Amino acid sequence: MDERLHAPALAVPKDNAGRWVGLITLLWITVVPVLGIMGFFRSLNFGGTEPRADGQWMLNTAVVLLVALPALATGVALWGNKPVLAAFYGVITAAIVVLGLVSAMADQGNRPDQGNTPDRGNSRGCVTMSGGTNTCPGG
Repeated sequence: MDERLHAPALAVPKDNAGRWVGLITLLWITVVPVLGIMGFFRSLNFGGTEPRADGQWMLNTAVVLLVALPALATGVALWGNKPVLAAFYGVITAAIVVLGLVSAMADQGNRPDQGNTPDRGNSRGCVTMSGGTNTCPGG
């Protein structure tokens, strides 16, 4: 008789772990760049005053998938007893997370809402114009 008929239910799918990791990798290297590029170009604003926000969901999804798909590949490789693939995708996931955290921390000092804008002085004061008398109150 065939030994697969008497094998536990989870033993057969573990044989396909390499194929699943390959499919996840294919999705990772195709879907993430496409979403990122489309989101970038949809959020551009040519000549307007405010940047468009309709591409933001694509950019957010690309960032989530950038981390989630290699993490999923790590889990599938661990489940399928593929230690080399698990280590490879684990390192990739960790590197992406570390680079994202370093980038977020570096960006904290560049935000205008944290008081890093220069003091422009009192804009309500009297400005002396050339060609006339000084009509400012007080002198």
